[in-house]
Amino acid sequence: MGDQQRLPRYIHLPPDAVDRRDKRTQDGVLLPDELLWRDRYNPDVLDAVSMADGSCVAIKAVRKGGDEIRISQFLSTLQDSKNHCVPIVDALEDPLDSSKTLMIMRYLLPWDEPELAMVYDVVDFVTQMLEGLAFLHNLRIAHRDIAPQNVMMDGRALYPHGHHPVWRDRSPDAIHDLTPLARIDHPVKYYYVDFGLSVRFSPGQSTLVVGDVGRDAEVPELSSTVPYDAFKADIYALGNFFDKELAQV
Repeated sequence: MGDQQRLPRYIHLPPDAVDRRDKRTQDGVLLPDELLWRDRYNPDVLDAVSMADGSCVAIKAVRKGGDEIRISQFLSTLQDSKNHCVPIVDALEDPLDSSKTLMIMRYLLPWDEPELAMVYDVVDFVTQMLEGLAFLHNLRIAHRDIAPQNVMMDGRALYPHGHHPVWRDRSPDAIHDLTPLARIDHPVKYYYVDFGLSVRFSPGQSTLVVGDVGRDAEVPELSSTVPYDAFKADIYALGNFFDKELAQV
């Protein structure tokens, strides 16, 4: 009886009620839980299931032949434990927009879901992020948009039986509550994502850039007219991330 009480109400709806609710959804009338799901989706990234192996993936529409897809695919080919860049599974033509490519990525969780609970969690997170940024810079690649929204985590070790892609504290079918395992016993890997503003410099090329866009508007160098060092801006942005999300909480 206890388990049945925890099941969502829609599990017990009769067929005619299910049909009415489906019609209301098609008409744009959403329930409170459905509004929560909709608002948590990134409109540019959708979750999906791979037909090849049944794994969960994320799909992002990017500019065809642009820097984001080229840099992302290049980084994904590098087999190195210090590589903390989102793995690209595949790239497909967008059937609805010939100017776009559908970039298929490994499904990842926000870096802080679940929250970092122990000092070990924080030290491991900081170590991996520094290691990943050094890896990028050694390849002469500047991310240029480091921020909490662009750092994610492969959380499969914390949810060995999977979880719902949007309602992350529930089972894949959204019926049962889940409790994630502890990071200290089940290590995770963190990744940089979103290389939409990234630049790959040629050997000997100046690393000075211009541009004042990005999620972290506090980077002091940002300017659309005065050149600044992209690598130094990355370092500031990561340090500001640590300060705001870890030191000041």
